[in-house]
Amino acid sequence: MAKVRSSLLTVVVFLLAFSIGQALIISIKRARQAEQRRALLETASNYASSLQRQLERSLSSTFALASLVQRGQGHVENFELLAATLIAFHEGLRSLQLAPKGVVSHVYPLTGNETILGRDLFKDPRCRAQVMRSMQSGELSLTSPFALPQGGQGIMGHLPVFLSSSTGKKVFWGFTVAVLRLSDLLEGSHINLLPEAGYAYELSARRPESQERIVLARSGKLIPSQATSVSIAVPAGHWTLSLSLPSSPFPLGAAHLLVGLCSLLIASFAYRMARQPEVLRQRIAQRTQELARQKRSEKLLLEQMKHLQTMQEVTKEITRELNLISLLHLISQRAAALVGVSSGAIFLWEEATQELVPQFWPDHWGCMEGRRLRLGEGVVGTVARRRAGMIVNDYRSSPYALSTALERGGVQAVLAEPLLYRDRLLGVIVLQTEQAHQTFSEQDRQILSLFAGQAAIAIENARLHETTLQHAQQLTMLNELTRTLTMVLDPRRVAQQ
Repeated sequence: MAKVRSSLLTVVVFLLAFSIGQALIISIKRARQAEQRRALLETASNYASSLQRQLERSLSSTFALASLVQRGQGHVENFELLAATLIAFHEGLRSLQLAPKGVVSHVYPLTGNETILGRDLFKDPRCRAQVMRSMQSGELSLTSPFALPQGGQGIMGHLPVFLSSSTGKKVFWGFTVAVLRLSDLLEGSHINLLPEAGYAYELSARRPESQERIVLARSGKLIPSQATSVSIAVPAGHWTLSLSLPSSPFPLGAAHLLVGLCSLLIASFAYRMARQPEVLRQRIAQRTQELARQKRSEKLLLEQMKHLQTMQEVTKEITRELNLISLLHLISQRAAALVGVSSGAIFLWEEATQELVPQFWPDHWGCMEGRRLRLGEGVVGTVARRRAGMIVNDYRSSPYALSTALERGGVQAVLAEPLLYRDRLLGVIVLQTEQAHQTFSEQDRQILSLFAGQAAIAIENARLHETTLQHAQQLTMLNELTRTLTMVLDPRRVAQQ
């Protein structure tokens, strides 16, 4: 349950941190967009003003020519010289023209513009509508872009000129015309440098007669949703300059990823903090278990030390006993006491018959005299054949159970160990319990195994002692017999008698 609460808290913290991060990103994005729009608007306004000034300076030449026409009452002396001076002074001017009654009579420079002479502006489809409105309004007009004979796109400005008659009435004289190259205007206003600063731009206008939108110049891919537009006032209309960055200025994928990672870190920290009490409880429980295991280990160590001490005392006791019958009785009693059962028995190996012969057993086991066991027969025979200890805690259902033991009843568990002396089988020591809930453990087997090793040494010593005594008795009897025979066979001894 605590883990579920911690996980739920982690999810809530992650969502909260992620939401705050997203809100912060959106706020920063909006602030940056507002700042960019302001910067774009300022940049567009500056370039639009520069273009407007450049256009006004170039078109001001039409007013200078108109003033000369009015002063000369329709005649301009030294037109070529005056036009050359004006073109040199005004950037972007490609040619200047005089068109009395709308028909071009003078053009400078003439080279490359020969076809313009004699052109009727009122019949020219490129400017017919503009010159009509210009004549009616008396104001300067500007045509849509058209192809220049020298190449490139150009625009044409027409200024109507009116002369005063003797009666003071204004009479239409014609037009002063200025032709400008569009690329020169852009270069003079430095709009052509915008792409180098990372901007995309578009300069557009609308045809006066149809209001159709036309593009005068563009560079880069304009993004309408991020574009800022500024209107430029031109004679008899307006142009529009639009600016934008060529790509989105807000690559927020990395920011979203960073917010996600930070949210994960915060959620992870919250999870660890929420899990801290549970972790502390687990550590306390783990430490408690370790202390309990340590205490059990210490208890087991003390028990083992007691067993070893007891084993040492028992070993001293059995090694002092040299009478084999008494020794077997003592070994059986001490083995049962070490393991904590009431009875045990000892079988000795008879090499001649290859059988295990019972030598000592408790009275309640019944009469076992003459009950010999072969190798592999029952628990005792199996231990002797394997030369390894065995625990049988469910003796009655064990395949090693003997029928005689089952008939006697009462046997619940059996523990047996071989008696080995220098890898030579001396016999088997076997313990059993009649208690219903008492079983043998591996620790019991290890204790009995250690004791069996010492018991085997004691049995071998007792056998050697008996053999030595028998040899001594035989030598004594032989000495007595020799002395008797010597006395019988000595003639002097016989004569004395």
